[in-house]
Amino acid sequence: LLGVAIMLTIFLVVRPMRRLTSVMLKLADDDLSVQVPYTGRSDELGSMARSVEIFKNNGIEATRAKAEAITNERQLVTRTIGGGL
Repeated sequence: LLGVAIMLTIFLVVRPMRRLTSVMLKLADDDLSVQVPYTGRSDELGSMARSVEIFKNNGIEATRAKAEAITNERQLVTRTIGGGL
């Protein structure tokens, strides 16, 4: 019985936690293409996965906003230089 409990713990908790940890490390390295697993689970692991998904989406939005700001700045510089010539 103890062996069954240990195996269940490994398959239901330890392996998924390791996988989610791997995803978090990839996100920390700015790999925003990674898929976040377990977001559909209704337990604590699912709650953690949904939180990680929020961090991922915030990273994607920050990257998009930064690119947009760079584009706007370049356009402003181009208009300013072009108007002065």
